[in-house]
Amino acid sequence: PEVNEFMVKSLNEFGVEVSFYSGLGLTDDTEISKVRPEIILDLVNKCKEEIKKESDLLFVSCTNFRSMEIREEIESLLDMDAVTSNHSILDWIIS
Repeated sequence: PEVNEFMVKSLNEFGVEVSFYSGLGLTDDTEISKVRPEIILDLVNKCKEEIKKESDLLFVSCTNFRSMEIREEIESLLDMDAVTSNHSILDWIIS
């Protein structure tokens, strides 16, 4: 929870309204990097209705989280844009 709360606070300070957030309760970067993409997709699917009800897009945070691999699947599942930490960095570098 403290990791999520820190991220929400940081995003709010940048003017980003966070309407919903969830996580897996992990704080160790090594453990975060071991989460398989299908586990991330399962989490998104479990929270799908809440995400769609409250949000315009989904931001999946953490550069050690393997969400970029399934970003397009997440977008298809939710029928909305999804941004991951690594995808946003790559997009910034390319532009």
